[in-house]
Amino acid sequence: MELLEKGDSFIALFPEQALAASFFALLPPAMQKSALLWPSTGGKKLQDAWIAARKGSVPGIVGGPGAVFAPLPGVRSIIVDEESSGAYRTYRHPFLNMRTVAARKALLEKASLTLSGRLPSSRVYLRGKPRCTELPPRENVKLVDLKNSFSSEFQGIAGSLPLSAALFSETARVLSMGKVALWLLDRKGYAGEVACEECGKPILCSSCGRVMAWEEQRRRLRCSSCGKVSPLPETCPSCRGVLLSGKRPGLEALLPVARATAPDEKTVLIWDGTKPCGKKAARGLTKDLSGGGIVLGTRSALTVCDLADVGFAAWVDADSEVRSVAFQAKFTAFSMMWESLWRGNSGGGRTVLLQSRRPGFGWQKGMVLGWDHFWNEELRERKELDLPPFSFLLEIKSPSLGLKESIMAQLEKIGLYPMDPGEPPLVFWVTTPSPASVQNVLAPYFSIGNSSTGFPEITVWID
Repeated sequence: MELLEKGDSFIALFPEQALAASFFALLPPAMQKSALLWPSTGGKKLQDAWIAARKGSVPGIVGGPGAVFAPLPGVRSIIVDEESSGAYRTYRHPFLNMRTVAARKALLEKASLTLSGRLPSSRVYLRGKPRCTELPPRENVKLVDLKNSFSSEFQGIAGSLPLSAALFSETARVLSMGKVALWLLDRKGYAGEVACEECGKPILCSSCGRVMAWEEQRRRLRCSSCGKVSPLPETCPSCRGVLLSGKRPGLEALLPVARATAPDEKTVLIWDGTKPCGKKAARGLTKDLSGGGIVLGTRSALTVCDLADVGFAAWVDADSEVRSVAFQAKFTAFSMMWESLWRGNSGGGRTVLLQSRRPGFGWQKGMVLGWDHFWNEELRERKELDLPPFSFLLEIKSPSLGLKESIMAQLEKIGLYPMDPGEPPLVFWVTTPSPASVQNVLAPYFSIGNSSTGFPEITVWID
């Protein structure tokens, strides 16, 4: 706000349109009348915003990640809030990080660049060495050992979901105060995956190769990554086995437990990001949760903290958030859980519960000691493994297994050592001090003669 009140032209970026709108509402009335809230949709609204920015008839723009492309002439200040958020990365090719675009734009325009947020990205922490000056009260962070919990079994699903006494007692406490309890589990559907009992392989999405979850209420499969839906196959696509079963209980499986926990008059609902939440839906949700309730959700449910009085946030299976083979899995998990402490207007009084098999160990220490402690430990490990931000990590998706093996062999010839995570089957990684050497190896695979077989898809990770 201090930067903007100087009167220079500006672009202020936020990872979500809802956050941009909330900030825009805090601007002084005179600035609101002259500045522009960049639309999140296309059509005439976007055309009018584009023309207004191009003519320079607005002094500043507030918006989501897409507002970085606003053609505002003579911009003097660019602000990127929550700069470590993954929402700044596009989800389709060509992959872009809008934070990087904003930094390049600031350089070209000779504008100031401000990066802010609840916690810094690895590159910002490595270069700027910021300090975590505000820690949550120790009593607001509860770490529970799942070994001391009881296991809930769910019909038709192999595996259980441990639930602790603290989960139910804290939920009851906040419900009695008329507040909302968030039960967070990043697994959509009734079962997180459906697998063959004969070969053990899960059913994968035909579009992106990710695991598909089973939605019991709609009797269908939904990709946990791209959202594609399909019916349950009669036989296993890999071995033609006829016995398919659910694995890993998801949010739908928890719904009866939550309903039994909440009094009849309290709202209980699922928020898994599969339905858009416009202004009308947001107002309805705020009304429904005004007297408290339980929201079962994936990480996207943290948006509820902006719409209702959330007094308790429980990560039902904190360990599952770091089971991904992605190099930034621990940061993603820590970032979400740190956000669940501070996001919204609870005034720092929210209790956060982590159910874990190793409570208080490793990256979880940062929840009590601060994000600078987390980054010190994480960067020490990444430096030993030569991972970003100390090098570039290239994620390469080949159009076929044959081309994947060919590319990996060529990279080994120049002294690079590809890493194959196994799933998805066509993806592998390679670290390198400079992408230029890999570019030379990959160039032949992009010749026009390979158009019938397809081209590799490349994502460059820098932090």
